[in-house]
Amino acid sequence: MDPELENHLLIKFKEKKVAISNAVNKLFPFIYSLRDQALISNSMLQHCKNESVPIGQRIYNILEKLEKKFNKKVLKVLFNRNNIMEYPDLKRIRRNFEDVLSDDSSPERSDSEEAMEINNTPRSPQDTSRVENPVLGKKKLGKRLPKNSAKRTGVINPDRAQGSKPKIYKDKQKRQYLRVVRRGTRHSQSQSVDFNSPQLPVTCSKASGTLYKEKMKKGSSEKCIMDTNGEWFTLREFEIKGERGRFKNWKKSISCSGHTLEWLASEGFIPKPPRQYGIKGVAKKKLPLKQSQTPGREKSQAPADLPPHLERLADTDSFLVACGAAIGILYKERFASGSRGKCIRTDKRWFTPEEFLNSADETDFLSWFKKIHASGIPLQTLIEKKILRLHNNQCICLLCTEGAPHPENDDECAVCTDGGMLICCDSCPNSFHEDCHIPVANSTSPEWICTYCKVAKAQQRCPPNQAGHPELEILKRKMLPEERLKCEFLLLKIFCRQESRIFTKDPNRIRGYYQHIEEPMWLNLIKERLHQEMYNTVEGFVLDMRLIFKNCRKFNKNNKFGLMGIKLKKIFEENFKQVFSIQEIEETS
Repeated sequence: MDPELENHLLIKFKEKKVAISNAVNKLFPFIYSLRDQALISNSMLQHCKNESVPIGQRIYNILEKLEKKFNKKVLKVLFNRNNIMEYPDLKRIRRNFEDVLSDDSSPERSDSEEAMEINNTPRSPQDTSRVENPVLGKKKLGKRLPKNSAKRTGVINPDRAQGSKPKIYKDKQKRQYLRVVRRGTRHSQSQSVDFNSPQLPVTCSKASGTLYKEKMKKGSSEKCIMDTNGEWFTLREFEIKGERGRFKNWKKSISCSGHTLEWLASEGFIPKPPRQYGIKGVAKKKLPLKQSQTPGREKSQAPADLPPHLERLADTDSFLVACGAAIGILYKERFASGSRGKCIRTDKRWFTPEEFLNSADETDFLSWFKKIHASGIPLQTLIEKKILRLHNNQCICLLCTEGAPHPENDDECAVCTDGGMLICCDSCPNSFHEDCHIPVANSTSPEWICTYCKVAKAQQRCPPNQAGHPELEILKRKMLPEERLKCEFLLLKIFCRQESRIFTKDPNRIRGYYQHIEEPMWLNLIKERLHQEMYNTVEGFVLDMRLIFKNCRKFNKNNKFGLMGIKLKKIFEENFKQVFSIQEIEETS
């Protein structure tokens, strides 16, 4: 490495030692990766485990030792993919080194990170095929993305037939950058933009305009972006104009000089608009909003002197409702009236109260507020007590003007319950991050159906044998596509349970675990084995699942984690019996 460049990196490293110490809040995997790369010794690793010293001080001491023998390898290990994923704050620190270190060749970096680097690297119009790297020399941009990256990451192929429209893309931000690279749409990072200016130039795919910060402060429903034709748009409308309406996340779809609005807001360059609710989709007719009216989310102001059975409903954002045999969950912030606001979610779809009444074979729509109950209390009582806010017929808020008749999906991933760029199922309300779903979702498909719906449709075509099958017969079945789909269904069911989160990763970070458990097993490993088609029979998959619960019982006994394992085991066994039509499941310890 050039001595001048190395000295520059060392100075930055010294400046960021305290920040790095605060970002690395646990020893694994950072300290272990240093040991594996021979940057520290085993004795130094053992010394780091001294819990009498604060973790931040221990990390700082290690960084001081690395400073004495500093080289490029230290940065490669520090900012490798595993560390960035485990310590999110390192990502921001890494930016301080990117102006002098473009480490594209590192085997630790993912394809998506390489693509993001390509997209953010300035180059002149005269030299579109090569870019100068201060460390690695010249690189051909054409070799940055592997041939199969489009298939693995959901990149849209620009050579697709114009008539084929991909399904949806509430996709993750790194996929968004990949699409930008593949489509050839990129914005120069070298242009000078003052992020503190009251107006900022913004783009969303092919759409461009000017963002006015003062208008944005009033809320996300305020028309705060003016396009090049002088027409005003809300943030959501500008996202639709940029042909990214199905992303359903303007914070990541709209950018300024290559930075998303989400990043600009996190850095304090733009205001964070008040959180407001709007049904997804484009209204056929949109009326102008009055300044005196608050569009979107408004919490009902319930009286303070409520009886206990109503106070519980007033304090929660959602509650169980029923009408005859129909059961669903009503979300207050989506509620508007009987025919507006899809506020009741069942396992099949979102309903307005009238639609929910219809699903229960009730035809008297005018009495929805009497026939739909929450804990035996009719909705009429909840409206009278101001637990639910009933919108009037002249209301022009987002719920009332955009609530029909567009299909609805959840705003959170069914697995991790996080938002962002999600892929929506065409047959049910579920949404998933691309790699949270099992198997990994194919976001390039014009129509996408989740594993839950695939299994349900397969059972409709071929109803399960009422007589059932012996468990031994099922376990000996070869892992053919039909059996693999059912196993993916069972694993996804477990992943969607909140209790499963302690069983997802390798338990090697739990003190004493490997001393007590001879054969550890975890959910991510089973997921990987399914993906790699390593199970020859159903038995291999089932034994691995049961091994997780067996280990949990042995290590945790009857503490809270042990009880969580017992609960998950019961859910797995019940679903296993149902999806494979098993006559009797043998009790296993």
